[in-house]
Amino acid sequence: MVAAVVEHNGVVVLAHNRAWPQTLRSFYGLITGFLERGESPEQCALREVKEELDLIGTGATLIGVYAFEQMNQVIIAYHVSAIGTVTLNHELDDFRHVPLGEMQGLVRRNGPCAARLAVQQRLRIADAGDT
Repeated sequence: MVAAVVEHNGVVVLAHNRAWPQTLRSFYGLITGFLERGESPEQCALREVKEELDLIGTGATLIGVYAFEQMNQVIIAYHVSAIGTVTLNHELDDFRHVPLGEMQGLVRRNGPCAARLAVQQRLRIADAGDT
């Protein structure tokens, strides 16, 4: 699985999947997807951002690779800078723009899932760039 930490207009885009059960109504996650035949993980991250949010990824930078043991999967996480106007596809029913500073609080409240670890790593990269 590939996950994208999508940075759009200086904030992170989190999305809600319409297929998630009602118990997860307040949950928003990273943009994720699976590789298509002949596609690199980086290409997958950019394609998923375009397909799910209708944003154009201007670059994908590897954040890290994380075990997602609950699903017997590995997540390859990328930071994707994106431009355009968010338009959700049929898989998603809502999205939120979340400032990077607020992401740290979301990570602490929601625990150490692999995708959240990816967000933590992205925040470390952003913090290092600010110095």
